[in-house]
Amino acid sequence: RGGAKRSKGGTWLLCKHAAVTVQEVSEALARAPSTPGVAFFKHEPFILHVQCRDLEAARKLMEVALAAGFRESGISLGKRHVIVGVRTSALKIDAPVLEDGKLIADESYFA
Repeated sequence: RGGAKRSKGGTWLLCKHAAVTVQEVSEALARAPSTPGVAFFKHEPFILHVQCRDLEAARKLMEVALAAGFRESGISLGKRHVIVGVRTSALKIDAPVLEDGKLIADESYFA
């Protein structure tokens, strides 16, 4: 999505579920309003939900996920489904880059 997207806490200047280029980030920052406030560069790791055939399959998947470093993974038991959520917060980035419309991070930070 190229344009600004509104959410509860503010406006997303760039929102993608794919890799972005330095140029895309620079262009999004250039479009930012010069109103008071802080803009953050956010990167959040993926979350994978897997419906398993039974609790034993879910347990095996959990072992693999935990061994691979996905520490925040878990099993959710429903009435008819066993779901494993594979996730980690180890790759999360949340850094301020604009303050009051002015860049506070060097552009090389995005390269």
